[in-house]
Amino acid sequence: MELHRIGTNIRVTRVSKGLNQESIANELGISITAYSKIERGKTNPSILRLYQIAKCLDVSVFDFLTEPDFNLASNNIVPNLEVENILLKKEVAHLKDVIENKNEIISLLKKE
Repeated sequence: MELHRIGTNIRVTRVSKGLNQESIANELGISITAYSKIERGKTNPSILRLYQIAKCLDVSVFDFLTEPDFNLASNNIVPNLEVENILLKKEVAHLKDVIENKNEIISLLKKE
């Protein structure tokens, strides 16, 4: 199974439970960056780490390793594409905020 799919399954499960990356990273005792790399499929998590994440999310490790058409981890049938769409919308909103903040900083620097 691809690391990307495992990471996506973890992310979909986390989001379906209304949790953020920071809370899971804190519970695992790792940085948000390290946790984010797991969800993005950039880091190959150990079986122990997968178990720890599954415990934080109150699911089985097998939920991360399967190739489901639907996310059943939260006992809700939520199409993966729907959850991915929600995640993308949140990411776009976040990036818009980042751009706005950078534009404000640039404006302030130009005035000085």
